[in-house]
Amino acid sequence: MALNAKKTRIKSFVLKNEQKLLWVLVALTFLLRFSYTCYAYSTHGTENWKDDWEYLSYGQEIAEGNWHPVHPKREGEFMTVGPAMPILIAASIRLFGDTHWPIFLYNITITSLVVWILFYLGKYVFDRRIGWLLALWGTLFAQFTIYNPYLLKEPTNFFFLPLTVFLLVKSIRKSGAILPLVMSALSYIWLIHADERYLVYAPLFALSFLLIRPFNFKLAMGRVSIWGIAVLVLMVPWTIRNYKVFNQIVLISPRTTVFTAKICGDDISNLHVINHDTDAVEASRSYYKRKHFKRYNEYNVSPREFGKYEKYIRAFINFWQPTYFRPTFIQYGFRFRKWSLGHNLCGLLGYGLFLPFYFIGIFIMKKRKNALGLFIAAIPIIHSLVHTLMVWSLERYRSPVVFCVICVGLWMICEIHKGRKFLSAPR
Repeated sequence: MALNAKKTRIKSFVLKNEQKLLWVLVALTFLLRFSYTCYAYSTHGTENWKDDWEYLSYGQEIAEGNWHPVHPKREGEFMTVGPAMPILIAASIRLFGDTHWPIFLYNITITSLVVWILFYLGKYVFDRRIGWLLALWGTLFAQFTIYNPYLLKEPTNFFFLPLTVFLLVKSIRKSGAILPLVMSALSYIWLIHADERYLVYAPLFALSFLLIRPFNFKLAMGRVSIWGIAVLVLMVPWTIRNYKVFNQIVLISPRTTVFTAKICGDDISNLHVINHDTDAVEASRSYYKRKHFKRYNEYNVSPREFGKYEKYIRAFINFWQPTYFRPTFIQYGFRFRKWSLGHNLCGLLGYGLFLPFYFIGIFIMKKRKNALGLFIAAIPIIHSLVHTLMVWSLERYRSPVVFCVICVGLWMICEIHKGRKFLSAPR
């Protein structure tokens, strides 16, 4: 009895102080991210930077007034990435005369605020308990921390994808609310201008308004239309800029032309959406044989080219794979993978352990007709198929959608726990 009374008091305290406790968790998360960034940057500086130099170069040119920057290493090649990070870097240079710490603080702030977003997403889709568990996971998930001392788009993806999804869910749950609908379009625009791959979610996100209950066709299609028009209008400025540069329609970045070239214009894409021809495979083979030569010798392994269909099967497996304890090859068969014990434990504890419950949860939600839960669960599946077709299944490309896996997995674990309590209760 005393234990039950204590549990009741704790529950009552949490309910009364929910907002305060949530902001305390956000503040603690900020301190954690900030401390790690200080340590990592003071220890390693920029020695681990790679794509960061490309973003920095574009940002410096934009800051100087050149909105048509060229690739720093490939002569004559215009900017091949989304404009969000270069513009943010340019703003940092103009406002603070610096790029590193202003961007680091931006990264730390948004990856801390993602905890707030995850709480309300879990609460809206399932219940308050899932919200708290998901928020705690967001504080501890290593991928949300390790990219902060970089000038990369990953922290932006980590925040604006769940923010977009949360605002869509809120708009669906409160069918009369226009503000979350408009805000979701704004959030989505910043997301796709940071990473053009998220354009593939436009149909799914637009049609999510069909989940409004009780269903009203006129209301749902009105919301679909408003959201779709808002996104298209907000894409116009950069599309006009791209047309002036490339003399053809280019949505966000040249990488999207692998799709638009089917209708009009030329395919001027680069690397991230690869036409899987002999030249691409040969380039991959040569690059990774040079880069990973020491690792091949260290573990006495030899790469080989994956077969026509094998590369897609392996890419799908690698996308979902939480650990690399043994030497493995990914992509076309030449890119070496073997993680440290710490990295493998983070992959297992922060993601892999929830994976079986995620797949079981999809089946249970389908039986229970939980449409919002299935909407969340569909995002990683779509993401995996996109990256399988691209043969580009890296952990940092999976990480932005892991919150969906954890959300569904946590719900399933809690449902199993409730079932055990019910079955073990005295009659």
